[in-house]
Amino acid sequence: MAKLTDPDSYNLYVHATTDAGAGSEEIVILTGPKTVQLRVEGNLNDTAPGKTSGGTAKSAYSFLKEEYVSGTDAATLRRFKFPIKMIFEGSFIWTNGWAPADDQTRDLFRDAGFEESVSSDIYACMISLGSINAPASDLAYYTQAQTHVATTTVYDKTGELNENIDITGLTTYQRSLLRVQGKTYAEYELLNEQGLSSIGFQAYSFPLTNLVDSKITETDGNIDSQAPYTSMEINFIKGVGFTTAAAQGYVTEDVVQDAAGRWAYCSATGTLDAAGALDYNNNGGTGTFEAYFGEEQIGSTYYAFNREVDAGTGTDIEAHEYMSRQLRQTGEINDDTGITAGQDAFGTVNGEVAQLLSTYVGDTLLLKPGVVLRNFDANSTNNITHQPITVDTSGLDDNDVPLASSEVSFPFVAAGNFVFSQNYVDEADADTAFTVYFDYITTQTAITLATTSSASDVTTFTDSGSGMTISAGDYFYVTGFLTNATNNGLYLETGGSPTNASVTATKQDGVTVIDEAAGDSVTVITDPYESPGAVIVKDDGGTDMDGLITAATIGWDFDYTNNVQGGRTANQDAACTIVAIAKDGAEWIDATFTISASTGINVPVNGGDERNYENV
Repeated sequence: MAKLTDPDSYNLYVHATTDAGAGSEEIVILTGPKTVQLRVEGNLNDTAPGKTSGGTAKSAYSFLKEEYVSGTDAATLRRFKFPIKMIFEGSFIWTNGWAPADDQTRDLFRDAGFEESVSSDIYACMISLGSINAPASDLAYYTQAQTHVATTTVYDKTGELNENIDITGLTTYQRSLLRVQGKTYAEYELLNEQGLSSIGFQAYSFPLTNLVDSKITETDGNIDSQAPYTSMEINFIKGVGFTTAAAQGYVTEDVVQDAAGRWAYCSATGTLDAAGALDYNNNGGTGTFEAYFGEEQIGSTYYAFNREVDAGTGTDIEAHEYMSRQLRQTGEINDDTGITAGQDAFGTVNGEVAQLLSTYVGDTLLLKPGVVLRNFDANSTNNITHQPITVDTSGLDDNDVPLASSEVSFPFVAAGNFVFSQNYVDEADADTAFTVYFDYITTQTAITLATTSSASDVTTFTDSGSGMTISAGDYFYVTGFLTNATNNGLYLETGGSPTNASVTATKQDGVTVIDEAAGDSVTVITDPYESPGAVIVKDDGGTDMDGLITAATIGWDFDYTNNVQGGRTANQDAACTIVAIAKDGAEWIDATFTISASTGINVPVNGGDERNYENV
């Protein structure tokens, strides 16, 4: 049966004091207690979802008018004042001493809120727009207080909403939420979204929809009990303002950004002087400022956030699964772990009323404004977009969510794993080592290169195309000379004043260099592997890829967008070589690979078994 919209769908039973004689009538009027009862009888039902059951207030009102005019019991009814004052289609008042007989009656009204004059109670009808994925099971809930520990109430029925809730004394906040395991989350803060100062006894419509969240495949039980989820946590960080630092007074909890771009937290009320505004570490004012825990560097810029999610080395998808799970917890989700003392005093946050933390846009994890994701699998870096707090935009709203933010993505981070053969792993860590080198820093191939003024192992390379990129003291390797192949080999710049057209260098094998005119296709690579100038590759954090072989698989990452080590060109593939050695377990080996703009780059490092090392 559908929602009743036609007055002809109703039937009426009237009595002074009892409904004992009623049959399948949808409406019962008792004139003694002056009650009107809507009943789950006949054409009227109260099944889920609310949008397809019950009866509209307009149709019930119209039916009662017809009954007062010409119904079977009109003579009886007209002895009493009419029970309903219809304000408009979405609002009415129970008036003239009449009241609904019970909560079932209140619940069966659709499309309108109402006021009960006898009790002064008021009800608002909440109507959701859009479809809910599983109307028979997906149950929304609501809260009527704007706090991080607000109590919640489930709606009466699953699926799309069309039902009245009691708002007596609770007219200044209403937030509906739809959070179901394995589905996208939705919520609607009614007054804020519709620009209302209060709500009243009427119907309100708002979007509330969900879909299957294809990124969530893990169960609640596993998220609650298995790695990496058990290492994850959420931290809420104190802080207000988020303004550009100036020479003025500040109070505890103010957060400022100094001229160096760094974010600072005022831990003791006082002043920031001009020097402190430039660099808060140099403040000579009376205030105390410390590093803000919510500061995060993305690329070369520092940003501010007020909620931190530690991914426990999990992937972006695993972090999203964890965040989604926490937002259905009825209790505390603020771990308050590792935050600077004082900045950790945010207080209790119950998961089911906490603000949303993440969503997916295609395959990109979009963190909600003010949320920073840390300690995640490096292979997820390029799948993550943040929305930091925008400086000088009035800070946070009443929900502690930034009033303004913009999307920021990481520079592309290439990532992968070094996969070592078991003989390296079995060796004591201290007796192993690996290092990663660039195969070269720059490369040039041209037919404009010549050797001139050669004397013994010293020569001057000239380039009529002015394309050389050799710096003072650089090692470089030359190939491609055909007429005098002995000119090929490793050189060290020794002239001290190289230009892009002329470089004086000494051949490192001591072989005499011969003058040769330009014409051959000659290639020059600088600081090559297998030279004293070989450059160790730095990871995304700026640390050398150099260490002990502590596990069979060792992850690595690389700032593909910005790495300019030794003068290399950023945002280009890097040819590299990993060198590995173990004293007794495995032989020395090197393995070449290329760092490209991708993730999941696995580099096998398979050394032969060592059969000859001995130190007794």
